[in-house]
Amino acid sequence: MLVSFLGTGCSAPPPGRGEVCILLDDGRTRILLDVGAGCYSRLAARGLWLRDIDAVYVSHLHIDHYGGLGEIIVDALIKGYRGSKPLLLAGGLEPEPVLGILPGRGRLLLKPRRLMPMRPYRVGSMILEAVPSVHSVESYAVIVRAGDGSMLLYSGDTRPLYSVVKDFEGGLVVHEATAPTNMCREAMETGHTCVEEALRLAGMTSAATALVHLSTESLRELWLRRPRGVLVPGDDTDFYL
Repeated sequence: MLVSFLGTGCSAPPPGRGEVCILLDDGRTRILLDVGAGCYSRLAARGLWLRDIDAVYVSHLHIDHYGGLGEIIVDALIKGYRGSKPLLLAGGLEPEPVLGILPGRGRLLLKPRRLMPMRPYRVGSMILEAVPSVHSVESYAVIVRAGDGSMLLYSGDTRPLYSVVKDFEGGLVVHEATAPTNMCREAMETGHTCVEEALRLAGMTSAATALVHLSTESLRELWLRRPRGVLVPGDDTDFYL
């Protein structure tokens, strides 16, 4: 499976980075995990648009995780697209905030589908399983099993998912690291993860670990520390599983 980091920043991303957006492609199915601002241009640079995406997974209803859908939908309307794609929301997440940012008929291009937490949901050749996380609002991580046997865990916004990561074997863990270590208390209060916690979590798994949802401060700390065995992808970085 090809994991493309189209956006790796938080709601106030470091210069040159967009908000978080990850594209998964196993050769048969393509899924977007969260769609922050800036995702459209990265997707378009690869020659891809809504028609080429099989589903969109939104981890929670903070706009930096779905605000980039507006441009993607407008582009599809301009191109005359008349199909619809699944909008995957887990648990009690409602589609109205997401659909509400879309223009007119653009709302018809996304078809909400509800995922029950901890239950597999198939999209083409991929199987998704939403996992409750710990954020300031209802939020869900997701485990993705691709048709080629590769696996990925994406945290969304959350406190460290120690128990989930500890039991995750192989593949890639994509976990947030919003705050620098000197702001761990603030991260705890807002339902985020600081750099020190993210690095501790990376040491608990045999899987590769990539850190995203970065702020300028957390990225600066990661550059200075240069942690071994931990990926700090830039926007438009590809990783093959």
